[in-house]
Amino acid sequence: MTRQTGFTFFEVLAALIVLTIGVFSAITLVVYGLRLSALANGRATGMATAVSVAADALPLLGPDHTWTGGANASGRINGFWVTRVEDDRQAAGPELVSAAVHVDVYESLGGRLVASFDTRILRRAPP
Repeated sequence: MTRQTGFTFFEVLAALIVLTIGVFSAITLVVYGLRLSALANGRATGMATAVSVAADALPLLGPDHTWTGGANASGRINGFWVTRVEDDRQAAGPELVSAAVHVDVYESLGGRLVASFDTRILRRAPP
């Protein structure tokens, strides 16, 4: 009687099941990593947008708007819905005004909050 070498059907089936689970797990981890990367990129872009709008509200105000010192505005920038509120203005010296600025950045109008930024700015008083 000769002895045959090789694998049985059940051994091959078990190996394929283990390999399939491993490949599926690797694909799931890659997809999860890509999703986290996109989320982090969105948050970083949202925060950069908030800091930029806090310093300069003109992109929110539009081309035909004349800036008069206060800048409570909202609009779309960089694919986000941005709201900017400026209040608590105080004289900070001759021809200088200090104001508190709060900026919120949302995914869309009424969407999830991506970034929020508060600061105090100092600039020349409007004429």
